[in-house]
Amino acid sequence: MTKHNKTKKPSKPLKFALIALAVATTIGNSPLAHAIENAEQSTEIVDIQAQSLAKALIAVSDVFDVTVLVDEALVKGKLSPPVRGNYTIEETLAALLNDSGLIAEERKTGAIAILASPLNMSKQETQVNDTFSTNSDVEIIKVKGQFQQSLIDRIHIDVDELPFSLNVLDRSYIDLRGFTAPFDTVSLAPNIDLDWDVFGLGFEGAVIRGYRGNVLINNRLQNDGGPRDDAFVERYEILKGPASIALGPTLPGGIINSVLKRPTDEPFTAFELSTDQFGTIDTEFDVNAGTLGKNRSARARISGSYRDFQFDADEEGRRSLAIRPVIEFNLSDKTSIQASAAILSAETRPNDGFALFSDGSIPEGFDTSVIFGIEGGETDVDDTFFEGQITHDFLDNLKLTVRGSYQDTSLTEDNSRGFNNYRYDDGSPGVGLNNPTFVAYAFISDNDNENKFFDAQLAGNFDYWDERQDFVIGVSYNELVRESMGTSFQTITDISIEDILAGPIPASLVDRANPDIFFNNRIQELTSVYAEFAVRPFNWLSIIGGIRYDDIKTESSINNLAQDPFSNNNLTFRIGANAEVFRNVRAYISVAESFVPQTGFIFGGGEASPSQGISYEAGLKGDLFDGVVAFETAVFETTRKDIAVFDAQNSVPNGPQFVTLIGEQRNRGFELTADIMPYDGLFLNMSYGHLDIDVISAAEFIGGETAPADNTFNAFITYEVQSGPMQGLAFGAGPRYVGDRQSPQQPNFAYPSYWLGDAVIRYPISDELQVQLNVVNMTDKLYLKNAGAGFGLLTGSNSFGEPRTFRLTLRGTF
Repeated sequence: MTKHNKTKKPSKPLKFALIALAVATTIGNSPLAHAIENAEQSTEIVDIQAQSLAKALIAVSDVFDVTVLVDEALVKGKLSPPVRGNYTIEETLAALLNDSGLIAEERKTGAIAILASPLNMSKQETQVNDTFSTNSDVEIIKVKGQFQQSLIDRIHIDVDELPFSLNVLDRSYIDLRGFTAPFDTVSLAPNIDLDWDVFGLGFEGAVIRGYRGNVLINNRLQNDGGPRDDAFVERYEILKGPASIALGPTLPGGIINSVLKRPTDEPFTAFELSTDQFGTIDTEFDVNAGTLGKNRSARARISGSYRDFQFDADEEGRRSLAIRPVIEFNLSDKTSIQASAAILSAETRPNDGFALFSDGSIPEGFDTSVIFGIEGGETDVDDTFFEGQITHDFLDNLKLTVRGSYQDTSLTEDNSRGFNNYRYDDGSPGVGLNNPTFVAYAFISDNDNENKFFDAQLAGNFDYWDERQDFVIGVSYNELVRESMGTSFQTITDISIEDILAGPIPASLVDRANPDIFFNNRIQELTSVYAEFAVRPFNWLSIIGGIRYDDIKTESSINNLAQDPFSNNNLTFRIGANAEVFRNVRAYISVAESFVPQTGFIFGGGEASPSQGISYEAGLKGDLFDGVVAFETAVFETTRKDIAVFDAQNSVPNGPQFVTLIGEQRNRGFELTADIMPYDGLFLNMSYGHLDIDVISAAEFIGGETAPADNTFNAFITYEVQSGPMQGLAFGAGPRYVGDRQSPQQPNFAYPSYWLGDAVIRYPISDELQVQLNVVNMTDKLYLKNAGAGFGLLTGSNSFGEPRTFRLTLRGTF
């Protein structure tokens, strides 16, 4: 879902390539010519390793936002020296081209051409220089960036080289769609489903390709109930399949990595103010100080938000305050550090889940205006997240990165946890058709979560076969400690539909005289060693793979159930190849093992052991029709064994919750994403996913671990006026579709499919200000957003999606 620039077709006599086009800065783009004109006054922090000269010139274009043109024959086989420090573009190019026999010259278009020195030029070099001097019709290809390289300092891999699917949702696209919970934007990618936001924090879990996926923060696991605020997020990277060795135990469906903002060189101040028809006040700020100090050796940025969300149900709400400063220092040409602290405080009045009738239908009268819960229920969260990183370069092509983070989350709740009904007169889950009454229970709980993370990575590269070869080796340690203690009160029974429609259940009905005490504690330690490589035997072929060893230790206790310390270890691998099959189109194939730590007690004794599996994927990605269409498509199959799923047969509403193991599950599917720009100003983003789940071995009434949609579809078209008095006016609209979701717990039942439509209009009031109006769910469709908390249960964990919402936003950047 990244945007791709339209390209020009090169003139036939010319056989030269554009080495790079700069990636725009986070806020706004400066014209290339302007950047060149100010080259003498503008310096940047340059950190270019010794490598092939062609790769070094790519780095120059990326750092200074300029187009660099060069003939492949001039740079083939040439190496560049390392360049580190604060330099202008002229100083940087002079250092790189020293003793190369090449010079840099500015073109009238603002681009920089790399030419042979006039002294001792060969006849071929003279022809190349003449070509650059007389032709301006050059091919332009955008370097699409690197997959999280700027933060984790792994091996250098371009997005198009990856032998697996990657969907990137950048900040501009998240802002464009305007969802009340911005994280919901990830559901627009193919084969992504959202779980129940049980605490009302605006941050759900994710189901990817039919399996539960982790949502990471800068490639780190986060605490239960401890989300990052959306003001901190630069983009979401959705890695499909067991995508990376270095990111942790390789999950079969994939992961969603939340990439947080970091400082940039140019200073700016940005803000955002939003409201809707329910009375929401939502504000964000983002202040980037740019480079600091006499030697421009530091950069700083601070972002945050204040949010007071109101909803269709009057009793529902969410208020939060968040702030995150981050600073980077260059201690020397070889050593740099980064540190940040993210602090979030929130209080919410969540709307509980509710049960469906035993035939799967929604009780009449239930909609987004109904509050499902006990009067005065709320959840409070205090979350802190500290992270630091130090990077040191050795020998010009070897980099050591040491990272650490600490997260502490305190979550308290005084609420009901869903309106349930368990097998009444007709013996089925849900609300009995002949006895339509509900059951609710109230409880107070205190949850403390600590997450300690440390890793060290040594990344290196060298040139061989005239191509850059990369590798990384590393170790990591992650400790999760959860302590939960609560008080459960007497169950409130025989609540009628009329009682629920009348308003929240009065707190006076809760008998707090004889509480039940419960606790749920867990300690998990994960120690890992991994290695990953990118081998490029030719400039059209990349082979990427890795191996990882994980050792996990778990100790759990739930109520009166306690498990002795449990340990398991596993070795997993991944290998894939990616090749350019024709101009700007690459094909890939990969195979990868998965290893998933699991928690939960099995009825009758024992705890769930880790699940293992293997995945196969093949696909195509690239540009067509001179860049008019950018696409990515994949077919995949993942087989996984011993999956722990919710045991509805033996769990009780207000007591121990058990899991059971299914023997084997196989998920197969197809995915397509495409960005289409037929001409300037018109942009179509679309995606489609198909998923087929086959549970090969499971107990009666037990299917997979989730209830994902069999088909997902999204299309959104926007147009921006390019000239005239309305220049900058943009408007767009499009549908999204979620198909049937088969319940793994209820035979012969599927949650119904639904279509939604959204629209947006945006206008620049000035160069600094723009106003935007989003209409989400234009037809006010009533639909179930999650399928029974992912398990596909009819009892107590169903919730509605966002109703028709008019969201007005004012954004400014100075």
